[in-house]
Amino acid sequence: MKCSFVIRLDLSTATGLGHYVRCRALAEQLRAIGGQISAVVYRGPVGIEPPPLIDPEATVYWVDQDTTPEDDARFVTSIMNSANAQTLILDSYVVDQEYQLILRESDVEWMQFDSHARQALWADWVLHASPGATPEVYEPLRANRATRLLLGPRYAVLGKPFQSMSESAHARDEVRRILLCLGGGDDYGATLRVLRWLSPLAADWDALDVIIGSANPSRNEIRNTLSQWPSNGIAQLHVDTDQVARLMSSADLGIVSGGTVSYESCAAGLPMLLIRMADNQTMNVEGWAREGAGLSLGDVRMLTEDRVLDAYRTVSSQPQRLQAMSAAGRALVDGCGAARVARELLDKETT
Repeated sequence: MKCSFVIRLDLSTATGLGHYVRCRALAEQLRAIGGQISAVVYRGPVGIEPPPLIDPEATVYWVDQDTTPEDDARFVTSIMNSANAQTLILDSYVVDQEYQLILRESDVEWMQFDSHARQALWADWVLHASPGATPEVYEPLRANRATRLLLGPRYAVLGKPFQSMSESAHARDEVRRILLCLGGGDDYGATLRVLRWLSPLAADWDALDVIIGSANPSRNEIRNTLSQWPSNGIAQLHVDTDQVARLMSSADLGIVSGGTVSYESCAAGLPMLLIRMADNQTMNVEGWAREGAGLSLGDVRMLTEDRVLDAYRTVSSQPQRLQAMSAAGRALVDGCGAARVARELLDKETT
C-alpha cells in the first residue's frame, strides 16, 4: 500500500506561486519513490486556478483566505481523516501555535515549511532551506523533542529543471547578460524602478531578460518601458514563463528577490544582487550574502538608485568575485533537496 499524503499550501497573488512550485516538486519526488498524493488543500482568494499539483485524481479542496487558523486546522484534520492519509505537508504563513496544537491533539503527523524561525514548533519535521537556518537557531524553538529538523540549502526543494543543473552550471567571469526577477507577484514597483536606473548601462550588455508573473500590477508599464529601452532588441519580457532555468543558465548576473528564485539562481551558478521583497526573505538574503553567493541590496522599501548601481559596478568589475559567487551558489544548492526531503518522509513511514 502506498504511503498517502495531503498537501496544504497557500496561494496568493501578492507573493506569487512559490508555495505551489516547491510543493509540486516535492509531490513529484514523493510519487516517484512510492508515495501518493491523496488530496490537495489550497488556501487563497477566489480566481487563482493552478494546474493539478501532481495527481489529477487527487481531490482538491479550498480554504477561504479569511478562514481563521483554528478553523483551517480543523478542516485540514477532517481531510486527513477522510483521505485516510498518513502525513500532512503544510506550507502556510497562517500556521500559529493554536493551529499546530489542533493538529497535534488530532494525532496528525506533519511536515511544516518554516520561513521565520519565530515560534515554537510542534511538527514531526520542520523544513527551512535558508542558508541562515541552523540548528542553533531552531533548537530553542523545538517544542516537540522528536521533531526532525531539515535545515539549510541541502533541503532546498526545487523543480525538475534545477535538480541536476549545478553539475553543468558554468562559472561567470564577466557581465554581458542580465536577468531581473523580483518574484512572480506584486513587486511594489521595484522592477520598473530598477529598469529605469539600469537603462544607461544597456549599451554594455548583450541581453536583458525580465521575468514577472501575470499578477504583477505593473506589467503593462514594464512592457512599455522595455519597448523604449535605448538598445532596442536586447531587452525581453517573460510573463509566467516556464523557461526560467534556461534564462538563468545563459545569464551572467541576476538581480533577484530573496525567495524561491534565489535558490534557483544558486543551483544555476548565477551570481546575485539580492533584494528582500518580504520579511520572510530576511534569512535568505543575509545568508546568501554571508556565504558569498550574492550581494544584498537590502529591503525593497529602502532601495535606491545609488545602491543598485554601486553594487552592479562593484560586482561587474571583479571577474574573480563573479567566479567565487557562482561557485558558492553551486556548492550550497545542488538541486537534490526535493529527493532528500521525500526520502525523509517516506523513510519514517516505512520504519
